[in-house]
Amino acid sequence: MSKTTPEQSFANYFNMANDEAAAQNERDKAEKAMAAWLKRHGKTRRDIGAILLQAEKDDQKRNPPPPPPDPRAGTPHPYSGRKFSPADVVEHVIKRYVTMAEQAGTMAEQAGTMAEQVETMAEQAALAPLARCGASSRTSTSALRSRRAWR
Repeated sequence: MSKTTPEQSFANYFNMANDEAAAQNERDKAEKAMAAWLKRHGKTRRDIGAILLQAEKDDQKRNPPPPPPDPRAGTPHPYSGRKFSPADVVEHVIKRYVTMAEQAGTMAEQAGTMAEQVETMAEQAALAPLARCGASSRTSTSALRSRRAWR
């Protein structure tokens, strides 16, 4: 939060001094602070209107209006009219990104082949730091084999 300007400080004193709900001693303190502020800044009670006007301008600068709304907010989402099910998404991904040999005919065989590929990629990713830290590729391959045998 930014610092208040001297005019904003004076406006706070002025508001407290004229607040009927505030305690009398708080209003008296605010009156004294107003008088000290006016003396310190070389102003008189006649300048109070201009000081309060400047404080209002400073408040507006400190709290700018919100930005205009996004013009795209009124347009419909491009996919809102279409209905997708999870099965449609899976089918689309398989058609687009996964190529299978003709012998893998059933869906269960395809799922098994995909699971093996994903598992192998995960194991290779887990062993990737080992392969880069001075271990030979034979060491990382044997570690991969021993991991598979461990299961």
